[in-house]
Amino acid sequence: MHPLLHRIAFHGTITAIVLALVGLILAEMAEFWTASMAVRPGSADLNFPVAQELRATMPMRLAAFGFAFIVVAEFSLYAFSRHKPVAVHTSPSPDDAEKLLNELLAQAEARMAATNTDTAAPTEAETHSVNDPPAVVGPAKSE
Repeated sequence: MHPLLHRIAFHGTITAIVLALVGLILAEMAEFWTASMAVRPGSADLNFPVAQELRATMPMRLAAFGFAFIVVAEFSLYAFSRHKPVAVHTSPSPDDAEKLLNELLAQAEARMAATNTDTAAPTEAETHSVNDPPAVVGPAKSE
């Protein structure tokens, strides 16, 4: 379902239910008000059943008008606030100078690594084999 129709259905239903309850309360209040009025027996204009008619029509009218108001409001919100797609922010491609600097840095690191492996002094483990006797530590004894 389209998001607009979903919003109209959800908000319109809630509004219609709330306004129907308000209409029922207003109809009951009108019934109390008309019951307190002095009814003249010979007058036909004051003797019609106000409470029954209001109780039947007031909640439905308010619910219908509330739902219609929500439909108009949601359509106008949709029409006037066009939801544009969000532009995806991509990182800019490196320019020529940055590419050249990265290439020179990679070459310099390669040269440094090559000179470190060529001139590196052999470690003690590399100079002695397994069969060599252990080296004497300390002053040598003279005979």
